Amino acid sequence: MHRSQGSITSEDHKRKMGSQDAYHKRTASDRATLTGTAVPLSISEKLQLLEDLWGDIASDPTAVPVQEWQKDELNRRKQNLLKNPGSALSWEEIQRSILT
Repeated sequence: MHRSQGSITSEDHKRKMGSQDAYHKRTASDRATLTGTAVPLSISEKLQLLEDLWGDIASDPTAVPVQEWQKDELNRRKQNLLKNPGSALSWEEIQRSILT
């Protein structure tokens, strides 16, 4: 992932935020300030910010909560695949179906 000058790193984020729950502990006013700071950014800067945020989230996948319904759905799909292995599509087949 490309990091532009001034991009935040996971370490920066943890140092500034203190914990994974820091954002949720902020007041509505604090969140509005964060949002208000991002709104005037150019599209390119907003995309870079999103990339930086996703990179930070991906740096600790165990911190991302997985809901019970998501686990149930994954289990359902896995069971379906085990019962019907021919129902799976290869990545090439998926790409072809999207591009045609």
